Amino acid sequence: TYYRAHTPATRLEPGDFDLPTLFGKEGVRIFSTGGIFTLIGPRTAELAIEAAKAAGEAGTFVAADLNYRSKVEPDKSKARVINQKIAPYLGFLVGNDSDLSDALGYETRKAKGFAEWLEAYKETIRKVAADFPNLSLIGTQWRGATNADVISWAAVLYDVKADAWFTAPVRENVPIRDRTGGGDSFASGVLAALLKGKDLDTAVNWGAAHGILVQETP
Repeated sequence: TYYRAHTPATRLEPGDFDLPTLFGKEGVRIFSTGGIFTLIGPRTAELAIEAAKAAGEAGTFVAADLNYRSKVEPDKSKARVINQKIAPYLGFLVGNDSDLSDALGYETRKAKGFAEWLEAYKETIRKVAADFPNLSLIGTQWRGATNADVISWAAVLYDVKADAWFTAPVRENVPIRDRTGGGDSFASGVLAALLKGKDLDTAVNWGAAHGILVQETP
């Protein structure tokens, strides 16, 4: 059983939140969701789609992390159907090559090392951007595992409209305590920078720094 099973979030459904007030009156600036939430409950995907649509209509920036976990839903086709419905409302899509395959159906050729991986990832991301022209940013963290306790770490962010790539320097052989949350922390670091009005080079570096800091912290 997945460790988040039976938590209160699994019972959320459409209509549970006053979305017009949140996005229209309260002025919420960012709505972010992800692949674990959309699959963890029987109606959480419906709620995520409802909220993403309402946020977009109110002019709120919408982000989603594909974040596929087979322990939550072994059937990848279910994740792909959900994400195909959410993607048209997004401004920022977070997903590495495996998530793009598992949760959205885009394959990336195999590559070794960050530089080679980045070139393969760029090919895939341009396909995603062409299929979803609403996207303004696409990005992900990159983890190269030496073993369970030591990794290399980097991040990339693509500005779709400018056709420009921003990368954080590769951190080599970083000792970590727990790899859980590195991707979520990358996404939140990027979003924090955007909320502060920072440029995209700063944003990808905030995301990378936050991602590795979380993994280094017990």
